[in-house]
Amino acid sequence: MITTIIKGDQKNPLISAASIVAKVERDRYMIQIAKKFPEYSLEAHKGYGTKNHIKMIRKHGPSLLHRMTFCKSFIKHKKTPHFHQEVLPPYTLFPPVPAAIAGKPKLLLHICCAPDLTWPLHRLKEHFKLYLFWYNPNIHPRVEHTKRYDQFIKLV
Repeated sequence: MITTIIKGDQKNPLISAASIVAKVERDRYMIQIAKKFPEYSLEAHKGYGTKNHIKMIRKHGPSLLHRMTFCKSFIKHKKTPHFHQEVLPPYTLFPPVPAAIAGKPKLLLHICCAPDLTWPLHRLKEHFKLYLFWYNPNIHPRVEHTKRYDQFIKLV
């Protein structure tokens, strides 16, 4: 079941905390990934759509990690995505969970998009009863927001 809480991060401290943890986790992951994709300066902008990030994508083409729906809006010509043999698993704040835990503890995760959910969903679903909080007011236009939300629902 999915419940929408409008401005939930302002109303519920658990949602606020989950949002902060998600951002810190993602930023740490991007710093690690920057070592595999140094030409994109990911350690500087953490993969957000800054002018420099867009400039690097135009120069080098999209990487394996780039969302093509994001890139196609500013790439005039098609380049083959820049692939690497291996991609680092996301940095994690969560230590391994002992198998002996009786019953699953609850865990609230802030989700901004399906790609950022794939690793936590598969890693944590065995150990936790997951509550997924979709929230990303920075996605514009509305059609892009709808596409991302639909992918989130499809993945779940």
